[in-house]
Amino acid sequence: YATGTMKLTYDPDRVAETTLPDVVSGSGYDADFRSTGGDENHEQQGRLLVGGFFGMMTMMWYVLFLYPAYLGFDALLFDIDGPAGSFLLWNLGVMAGVVVGYTGQPLVRGAVVSLRTGRPNMDLLVAMATTTAFGYSVIALLLGRTEVYFDVATVIVLAVTVGNYYQDRVRGAAAGRLTELTSQRADRARRRTDAGRETVEIDALDAGDEVVVKSGERIPVDGTVSEGTAGVDESLVTGESLPVRKTDGAAVIGGSMVTDGGLVVTVGEDAQSTVDRLTELLWSVQSSR
Repeated sequence: YATGTMKLTYDPDRVAETTLPDVVSGSGYDADFRSTGGDENHEQQGRLLVGGFFGMMTMMWYVLFLYPAYLGFDALLFDIDGPAGSFLLWNLGVMAGVVVGYTGQPLVRGAVVSLRTGRPNMDLLVAMATTTAFGYSVIALLLGRTEVYFDVATVIVLAVTVGNYYQDRVRGAAAGRLTELTSQRADRARRRTDAGRETVEIDALDAGDEVVVKSGERIPVDGTVSEGTAGVDESLVTGESLPVRKTDGAAVIGGSMVTDGGLVVTVGEDAQSTVDRLTELLWSVQSSR
């Protein structure tokens, strides 16, 4: 999943909520509730730290010894064609192997999954590049050659992993805001009619309907105050921490909360909540790269 998030609709009478992760896990993906995703972040950070350390060591030896030798400069400290050079090259192979095998393991796993599902992706391209560079270099060492490409494999894995890490952080921030917005949405409204008041689903509201909102309740949809005076907390949408006083004729935002008093709100033309629009926008943010 491009978003790293699945929105799941299920029948609670047939499937228990606690069993949902096991029901949808498969094809290389392990599903879990979003609120328990912290362990994955720590694992990703650990992979980056280990890969960064060994990658730094690998590139340091390349800069000090291998690149000068490849460019035809005189050997520094020792000749890479000699026993000391062979020892250095094999150490580079071990360090690069840690980066490719440990830090790059999620990329390789993603490549395998893409082949199993018949949908090649970027992970497959990255895995092909890194494993080819690393495999060729190991074979070259076995044949006694010194032209190795452990640096290529190391840099590709670290660059893509760092990019994925920051991409996940952006998505995580959006997901956190999305969770907050979703939890603050109103599901029902108290509609006032000629026959009295009735509780209806938000989708049943039409433009021009009047809804009654009491203190401590959320305004279900965008609209205009037709009766009453109340303080309204709009911080969820605007960030303003102090309640705003609303009276007749004032526009109100769906998803904001009445803190004191009560209002009768005339539903706007779209009969939609600003919070709902923000929620849809954040879903689209999570779907992009």
